[in-house]
Amino acid sequence: MLEYQILLPQQYKSMPWKNGLGTTLEIERYDDKNGLCFRISQASVVEDGIFSDFSHLQRTLVLLSGQGITLEHSHQQQDHSASDVHELTRPLDMAHFDGGDKTLATLHDGGIEDLNIMVRKTDTTAKVTVMKLGRTLVISGSNQRLFSAYYANSDCNLHLKTSNGNAYVVELPKNSLLRLKVEPWLTNSFNSKSAAPLSDTSTSNNITSTTVTAKIVTTKTLTTLTVTKGAGVFIDITSLTD
Repeated sequence: MLEYQILLPQQYKSMPWKNGLGTTLEIERYDDKNGLCFRISQASVVEDGIFSDFSHLQRTLVLLSGQGITLEHSHQQQDHSASDVHELTRPLDMAHFDGGDKTLATLHDGGIEDLNIMVRKTDTTAKVTVMKLGRTLVISGSNQRLFSAYYANSDCNLHLKTSNGNAYVVELPKNSLLRLKVEPWLTNSFNSKSAAPLSDTSTSNNITSTTVTAKIVTTKTLTTLTVTKGAGVFIDITSLTD
């Protein structure tokens, strides 16, 4: 049996930005004995400005909607300053950068929505894969995997297949998250909605409300994920240590 959970947008937690210039919707946040391990959030950027300082974190920013944004990152390299520029112009364009960089955001033509994945750079890494209509992702088993999920940037249908041949169809509304795995020793507790395994002809209308804490939702038997409607990103967070 394949276990998973669906988190809906109304369950996300509204949090103020560190710089006081806006708010973000916190989707997932997990801590361990060393503090914040990783965080996933969704935000609106409505004006040009400097991003908050998230030193010690590595960031991935995914453009969800809007006409685009330019990110200019200034950082120190040994004895001189350097800068990098990311131009995000289409939905699901993404940028990877150090959270400690001084990052200037310049909007192209009005506000945008983005998805942020932040991980502790000393021992954690995130791989974010764009998943458009028709794409199949092969998911390999890994003892280093801490978390895996699919974020839906539009109404999505996913076809999940397990190693024993079982198939599941999952329907996701726009901006929802399909949580596939969380390591049990990570700390997180908030209201979420869970879904029972589905047949290849079922829908996810039987979602019921529950309160959950972090628990293992295994991907060891999940072999492929195929997008049959919509588009989004697959988020795979792994440990760099044993």
